[in-house]
Amino acid sequence: MKKSAVLIVILVVNGIMSNVFSQTKTSLKNLLNNVVEDAVNSVTNKITTLTPEDIAGTWKYSAPACEFESGEVLKDAGGKLIAAEVESQLTDIYSKAGITASTFGYSFADSTFTNQYKKINLKGVYSLNGTDKQIDMTYQVAGLIRLGESSAKIEKNGDKLVLLFDAQKLVKILSTLSAKTSSTTLKTVNSILSSYKNVLIGYELTRQ
Repeated sequence: MKKSAVLIVILVVNGIMSNVFSQTKTSLKNLLNNVVEDAVNSVTNKITTLTPEDIAGTWKYSAPACEFESGEVLKDAGGKLIAAEVESQLTDIYSKAGITASTFGYSFADSTFTNQYKKINLKGVYSLNGTDKQIDMTYQVAGLIRLGESSAKIEKNGDKLVLLFDAQKLVKILSTLSAKTSSTTLKTVNSILSSYKNVLIGYELTRQ
């Protein structure tokens, strides 16, 4: 009788453990599937080759963006902290320059664009190299007179669009805006931005 009882207990325990193990396997499998699914979604949302159709529409400023031209900088333990510090400074700089979600943005349609800054709408044409993720924009007056040109690294991830300029090129853009608005604040911003070296700075934009 005792041996039978022990056998029954062993069988019951084995059954419980098998059930627990089976549930654990299922939980781990579900967890792994979720991780893989999130990774795939992250990759697929970030478009590798852009087309004019991908960027068509209106985009409003949401945050500053910063990226070092040399990947070696980011290998350093403090690289990300440096980028975060630059973005923090840009937040204040942009705010003082009047670059906010309600006052600054871009609209793209076919090969043309409009750059909104406060009540000024600067128009022009652009060409997009979707493979190299570069956009070249030429500001124009009445579609004829060139106000200036700028090139930017462009990336799209879902409803987020990032434009990254060489600091000097971004200064030229702000100089164009400054000339149109006679803003002493923007002129001060220009002198600050010109001090950045070997770094791309710009904007993160959100689709409207």
